[in-house]
Amino acid sequence: MGEMRKLFLATVLFSMATIGFAQKQWQKERIKILPPVCYGSDKVSRTYVEPPYELLNRLKSTGQQNANIIVNYDADFEADTQAKAAFEAAVQIWEGLLSSTVPIYLYAYWDELDDNVLGSCSAWDFYENLDFLQQKNTYYTGALVEKMQGREITDAATPDIVARFNKSNKSWYFGSDGKTPIDKYDFLSVVLHEIGHGLGYMSMSLGDTVKHIGGYGYIKNYPGIFDRYTVNKNSQNLTDTTLFKNPSAALYQQFQSGHLLFNKQLPFDNSGFLTFARLYAPSEWDAGSSISHLDENTYAEGTSNSLMTPALDRAEAIHNPGLLSLGMLYEMGWKFIQIKHDELSDIEKIEDLKKVEVYINSDYPLDSTRLYLISSSNEFVNADTVKLSPTSTLNKFEASLPLKEQGTMKYYFSAANTEKRQFRMPGIAPEKAYSVTFGNDTTDPVLIHEPISFMRAEDLSAELVVTANDNLGINSVKVEYLINQTTTPSTLTLALDSADIYRGILSLPEGSLADGDSIRYRIIAEDKSVNKNTKMLPVRGYYTFYIQGTYAPVKHYYTDFNTAKRDFISSDFTIATPSGFDNGALHSLHPYQSPEKDNMSYNYVAQLKYPIIIKNGGIITYDEVVLVEPGETGAVFGSDNFFDYVIVEGSKDKGKTWKHLIDGYDSGSNANWELIYNAGISGNNSTSVGTKKLFVKKEFAINQKGNFAVDDTILIQFRLYSDPFANGWGWCIDNLNIQDPNTAVTSLDYSPGELIFYPNPVNDKLTLQGSFTENTDRLRLSVYNNSGQLVWQEQLDVFGISFRKNIEMNNFAPGLYLIAVDFENGQRISRKVLKK
Repeated sequence: MGEMRKLFLATVLFSMATIGFAQKQWQKERIKILPPVCYGSDKVSRTYVEPPYELLNRLKSTGQQNANIIVNYDADFEADTQAKAAFEAAVQIWEGLLSSTVPIYLYAYWDELDDNVLGSCSAWDFYENLDFLQQKNTYYTGALVEKMQGREITDAATPDIVARFNKSNKSWYFGSDGKTPIDKYDFLSVVLHEIGHGLGYMSMSLGDTVKHIGGYGYIKNYPGIFDRYTVNKNSQNLTDTTLFKNPSAALYQQFQSGHLLFNKQLPFDNSGFLTFARLYAPSEWDAGSSISHLDENTYAEGTSNSLMTPALDRAEAIHNPGLLSLGMLYEMGWKFIQIKHDELSDIEKIEDLKKVEVYINSDYPLDSTRLYLISSSNEFVNADTVKLSPTSTLNKFEASLPLKEQGTMKYYFSAANTEKRQFRMPGIAPEKAYSVTFGNDTTDPVLIHEPISFMRAEDLSAELVVTANDNLGINSVKVEYLINQTTTPSTLTLALDSADIYRGILSLPEGSLADGDSIRYRIIAEDKSVNKNTKMLPVRGYYTFYIQGTYAPVKHYYTDFNTAKRDFISSDFTIATPSGFDNGALHSLHPYQSPEKDNMSYNYVAQLKYPIIIKNGGIITYDEVVLVEPGETGAVFGSDNFFDYVIVEGSKDKGKTWKHLIDGYDSGSNANWELIYNAGISGNNSTSVGTKKLFVKKEFAINQKGNFAVDDTILIQFRLYSDPFANGWGWCIDNLNIQDPNTAVTSLDYSPGELIFYPNPVNDKLTLQGSFTENTDRLRLSVYNNSGQLVWQEQLDVFGISFRKNIEMNNFAPGLYLIAVDFENGQRISRKVLKK
């Protein structure tokens, strides 16, 4: 690529708002990895670097398993056949140069980027400290991790790479012949460049141009695998924290030093000349460009290694990644020796010890004299090294473990290629190694189980899932259960479903149990030892759950939750009066929990036992406090950036399927809730607590979504959805009224939660914020001192559904004040505020 003349410093944040796939932890922690970008230069360079035909043919002749890059195009790309053709040509080049048995999913978007940015790209997922990774505390891109372990972590619904290209650029050339006009940018070159970044050609370095501090990291302050190879002119590794603290001004100086290298001698061209690749480290930090590219001046336009420099000239076509960039990707793991082994189970008798088996698949020619099993009984102070022998099965090797006496032995594998590059499994052995213990076993199995919450009277069955493992192996997992007051247990044997997961269905005859009946059960696991060690859950007694049935259908329902009723089926919500509330209400867990793991979620549910017969014009109302994580600004229910939510749903098939009565909503549905939620954010979660002062009335037509018809009989449930990360206080519901207009409850036009007063105590300025469900015209604001005297008053024209008003209190004497808001309907809402 050619000389870059920047029009301005582009800081392209990787917007995820329109991408349809699962939410990840780094999104929730608001960490933004700036994707590397490719700039467009105004310079004209009529040069063409052909695809690496010779290398592609040579790799093909060796029978290499080519990579398979599957592209998911957005609608704009799908409609642009020329752009798609050029994109596919770039994809085919990368597919021929890489080897992987796992598909690489790439999502491609035409998007609005800065004027001089042609494209941007990043990996979507990053992983660290997996067994096979050769570097500790280091992030690897998702596509690379899947290649190295030989199986998918995510599927087609989640991309490995996300690439964006500037649809505002009207100077694209979509040909693949290298004959790019002098006023055009070669699209194929840009695609080839950006895919390289998504594969792992990217630094996780960040620079603060205000504080002049540099650092690196993702969720943790670990470097990426690319960064592990970054050294300065003195061969000092920038990720060596004994030299360069992370973050620090010293790192920032290195980022702008003008001399950084990729610390591995790699082929420069076909002559066999080896060199260290020089990285782009300009004197002014350039987000999305610095370090993640080759140096522009070292690898000039028209040369074989110019693709991964930071800018593309007009008329410049580069259809070859270059041996340097390819070698860098190979070094990071795109050429790999994969070692697969199932860890040995412990043994009680020496004659039970079998040969250690391992599969070795290599992208390199293996050095058969350097394949080893290394073991030690004293934490590798001393070690035995045994050569692995090939078997009749392709890529399968074996060796005998020198286990002679009782105790624990640790072991790992080592394999090298003909160039003496060594790979280990586990990757950071011997710090982390496999282990096997020989001798009499007295260790009980380990059990994990989520107890059954309840069983529905209409469906007397429940799945029991138990995770059970043992150092010698599991012989059986059984469930003993007792119905009501019976004393003789029945037994259910669980079946092994997958690794350590045992399942079974506890099923009882239809109609044999009714609402209020109970079942007690416990889990008993036995291992394969001579002693037949057993483990029970719970350790003492039994788990107990109750049968929950529905009542006769009704046309209307009301409760203020102030009397003890068994009207709801739930283990997630309780009727309670926590601190900050005067009366009973239906409360979720406070705070509700999040799985804290990608691609997982929790649903907290309370189902009304009374089926409701839908009336024409039926209305549901309730008072509520919603302090659940709000989505990104502008996100709508159903989009990926709409995070946690609460929702009301109905079912007319006895709970088998549920349909929305309203769309889900979160704290962002009320500006006051959102303010309170955000004010309490600590780390990833909100610690703000709901109180009666935050109640807001909710009202909607029972069939506003059109999912049911008049006279349908439906079950109704209240559900709180918690996505993988971040949570808050939760949900509270009071004064639930379903289709009952005659209930004698005074309904105020304005709820206390529609007004908030902050801060309290106050020093100088008190802010009043209103967020109303309906338009409001005028308000009167009044301030009274502790003696009841009016000390300030103002009329406020709102004429809308929200307002914010500051009351200057710096001249008020310290003490307690009453702040009153009077509405035109005669209603008053007031709060006591302490002036410091």
